[in-house]
Amino acid sequence: MVNLNRWEYTQDPNEEIADLDNKNMTDFVGQWVEFFFTVPKLHHPKLTHHSTSKFSDDLDKDQKDYQDHLPAADVKVWVLLDSNLDGFYTTLLPVDQKWAIIITTYITMASAAEFPGLTEGELDDLVKKDTGAVRTLDARINSELLNPVKVEGFRDVKITANNVLGLPPSNSERVFFSAYANLLKPLGPGDYLIVSRGLSPNYVNDVSYSVSVRKKLT
Repeated sequence: MVNLNRWEYTQDPNEEIADLDNKNMTDFVGQWVEFFFTVPKLHHPKLTHHSTSKFSDDLDKDQKDYQDHLPAADVKVWVLLDSNLDGFYTTLLPVDQKWAIIITTYITMASAAEFPGLTEGELDDLVKKDTGAVRTLDARINSELLNPVKVEGFRDVKITANNVLGLPPSNSERVFFSAYANLLKPLGPGDYLIVSRGLSPNYVNDVSYSVSVRKKLT
């Protein structure tokens, strides 16, 4: 068993975490998946290059914009939307919003809406085979190595119109996912560099985040 460092909650994707209302990593990666499928194209970070919050100094507005596009959940987490993006991003987090943070160093998702000829079992196999082919994983915070955790499952989501994947709207679509992720404890005030790299024959995820946790500028 890999030893936890000071940043991480767990190395077990199914461990219920008391600080987070007994939710586990699979719950939160599922929330990531729901976010990806439900955010309208106009606001989707894959196209707009927004991360958890916009690049202005208006943290109140940024936080509301982010929360407005999160799926309903009993426990909120900041989702660093790194997989499927590349480059360097600046992210502002309000110091008084003590949420956990999910980083997905590598994630694959598949649904019948994207692959109508596949059964649920075949969709599950598809994402697991892709993640099983990952060759490189490198996740760090302030140069300290993190230990990505393999997280697998499915999430029933409502696919909105004008979504980034170009899928038809659906009130309930089952999305299977397989990922390497980290669940980080809330960050204290300060500046952090988070690096997230994952490599497979199918795609490369290579993202760095400059995360600043502070109060709103006056």
